[in-house]
Amino acid sequence: MGVATKFFRFMEDNLTKHKIKELRALVSEGDRVAILLQDDPDPDAMSSAIALRTLLGRNKLTTPIFSFTPVTRPENRNSPRLTGWRWSTCSRRTSTGACAAPTS
Repeated sequence: MGVATKFFRFMEDNLTKHKIKELRALVSEGDRVAILLQDDPDPDAMSSAIALRTLLGRNKLTTPIFSFTPVTRPENRNSPRLTGWRWSTCSRRTSTGACAAPTS
């Protein structure tokens, strides 16, 4: 591996770490933040949401993952069952019509 390649990998790693720190700075420790998936989420969306939650340094209680509609496609319904992923569907709305974050 050449010096230039090592340098660019080093810079890329540092930039990535910096971006993760910036992302984590957007949310304070005490905040509860929900990650909203698109309607009828697919495995890519579910994986991305879990990755984002991990990058934020969060867990299932402080950062729930949910969608406005359930997963309907049979091939997509198998992914959560096989991997143990859990998410909620927005069933409660606030007085303004916004989705209320799940309580469980």
